[in-house]
Amino acid sequence: MQGSFEVTASGGDTRVFAPGTVLQLEDTSGEGHSTRIVGDEDVLIFATVLA
Repeated sequence: MQGSFEVTASGGDTRVFAPGTVLQLEDTSGEGHSTRIVGDEDVLIFATVLA
């Protein structure tokens, strides 16, 4: 929706997500991840839980 962010998984893989990207999180267990804002713009996301 707004801004870009970078996610680093516990395994070391890093990806940058731009505004408008659709992301489905399937593995929600384990060591987790770190997230940081990329750039000067605030990040605004829309999230929902799927059954």
